Amino acid sequence: MKIGKIFLSSFLCLILLSLSGCVRSSGDYLTDEQITEQVSNELMEALVNKDLRAVKALLCPYFQETHSELDEEISGIFDFMDGNIISYDEPDGALSGGATTDWGWVEKYAMPEIINIKTSSGKKYEIYYMYYFINKEQPELLGISSINVVLNNDKDDTPIIQYIIDAEESSD
Repeated sequence: MKIGKIFLSSFLCLILLSLSGCVRSSGDYLTDEQITEQVSNELMEALVNKDLRAVKALLCPYFQETHSELDEEISGIFDFMDGNIISYDEPDGALSGGATTDWGWVEKYAMPEIINIKTSSGKKYEIYYMYYFINKEQPELLGISSINVVLNNDKDDTPIIQYIIDAEESSD
């Protein structure tokens, strides 16, 4: 239990340090859209390289704590996407939302999408994910809390099947 607390504390410190990277040297903060573009680019780089550790680093602490088979879940994304990623549309900002009170944000999130992902096998995919900037009720969900990979029909881009990993759907 003590090791778990140490791991969680260390992981949260790393997240806080990485979030400090969201500040430009001129002192201007990145917008939510710029942050989600950055995260989307990091996610796609990790998926292109089939880098399990890089994908894992983008996930919220709750994933780390509650999914004992997280490595297998992430590997499942690589297996689900048939072939190597050869191209995709430039990730853009995202639909975002949240909840506020008179004292500020209590929950703030984005739901980015990365579309037109083509693989060497000729298949086409889309990725949607949930990213929390603020979640005062569940701070352990800060970061990516779910990833949904969708295989599209070659003819009309309609979804055929999807692969989902979700922090709130425990694999244990």
